[in-house]
Amino acid sequence: MKEKEKAKIDIFKVKIADTKEELEKQINDYFAECDAKDSPYLLTGLAMAIGVSSRQTLWEWANLKKDSNKYWRRLPLKKAMLRCEGWVERKLHDSKGGSPVGAIFALKNYGWKDEKSLEFATQGKKLGFIALPPLAEDKKEDTTTQKIDLSNSTSK
Repeated sequence: MKEKEKAKIDIFKVKIADTKEELEKQINDYFAECDAKDSPYLLTGLAMAIGVSSRQTLWEWANLKKDSNKYWRRLPLKKAMLRCEGWVERKLHDSKGGSPVGAIFALKNYGWKDEKSLEFATQGKKLGFIALPPLAEDKKEDTTTQKIDLSNSTSK
């Protein structure tokens, strides 16, 4: 068996930590290895380093409730996941001139949002809708406009 293939198989033989100290050692070893190889901090890499087979398990463990007997996993994992997120966030500000698209996509998976929102103060009044005239290219299909008023939308 080739050395590269053996390494891939051994990743999944990592023992899941029984104590907070063991988990912290696994996490610290993962980040030290990434630093030594100048590799990115990845959630999938972190998951494999602590012996789990999915990112979903990381999220579940990071959100354990206090009444869980494995609650001790929560804080070390939250810190490790935040460290991975911080690495991605720094890539947005990387001065090497690379595209930030990959980092933006990854941050959206961390729950970041790329949207604009508007809030309107209505002072207790209901808002109605006014239909706009169709655009020029829409006129071919439908030349009528219709006003819809939802301010009195109660069923009779």
